[in-house]
Amino acid sequence: MLRYQYTNNNEFGRRLREARRAAGMTLQTVAEKLNTDFGTNINKGTISKYENGVHEPSASTIYCLGQVLGVSGEFLLGKTNLPFFIH
Repeated sequence: MLRYQYTNNNEFGRRLREARRAAGMTLQTVAEKLNTDFGTNINKGTISKYENGVHEPSASTIYCLGQVLGVSGEFLLGKTNLPFFIH
């Protein structure tokens, strides 16, 4: 099975899981929020595949995930260690 990884240790998936848990959300609630707020058609299995490095989300999905979880896309991608938006 082909595995997509942004870094050698699937930094994106690890950070996505970390942000989801910090937000107190389940895979299902993330999927529902994405579908409600952004009109996507994502299920909890897809979110799990992102976390486990099986599938790679599009840039727009990364942005939407960040919005739902309250973190930046740059954090999810491992480009910064500042996880949350600073207003």
